[in-house]
Amino acid sequence: MDGENKKPDTEETEAAKKAPGDGGAAEKDARIKELEKENKDLKTQIDEVQKELDKIREEQAAAARRTRAEKLVNEMVNRGVEFADDEDRESEMKRLAGLTDDAFEATEAAVKRIKKKDPTADPNADPKPDDKNKEKDKKPPKGKADCGCGMSADASVRPADVQDGKVPLEDQLKDGFMAAYNERVGAAN
Repeated sequence: MDGENKKPDTEETEAAKKAPGDGGAAEKDARIKELEKENKDLKTQIDEVQKELDKIREEQAAAARRTRAEKLVNEMVNRGVEFADDEDRESEMKRLAGLTDDAFEATEAAVKRIKKKDPTADPNADPKPDDKNKEKDKKPPKGKADCGCGMSADASVRPADVQDGKVPLEDQLKDGFMAAYNERVGAAN
């Protein structure tokens, strides 16, 4: 009974047994073309899936960068950096999200160097009464002229250069990046 159910020669084995001159080659060529087409279709599908995967990874990375930038902007606000409006704050977040990892880390380090603002201090309030009394108690040292400039009368001393006005955040960051770069380059040498 086992011999009746089994077919030792199927269509595939018969095609393989045929001689190349009697039509077996044409079937092989047709089969090869079919497999090549299937292979090409599978490669196309793989490319599409890879593109989708890359897009998803890119979106995840963008979301992570956005979250990181939001945290840094909140830290900047906690440290006293003020934004003109929400649009300015949003543009700063976008700019931070677009930075490379090294640039972001340098910006983060620069922000951490900013002193935290005192949440109890009101910037518009007058100094504490104790501070006013301390200022009155200060007397100029004896022997020096009181010109109000805090310098002696020696003309050979040049006062330190001071920039007028506030330094914009962009310049502060640029200076911080250059300092970090010089620090790393100096450490490497």
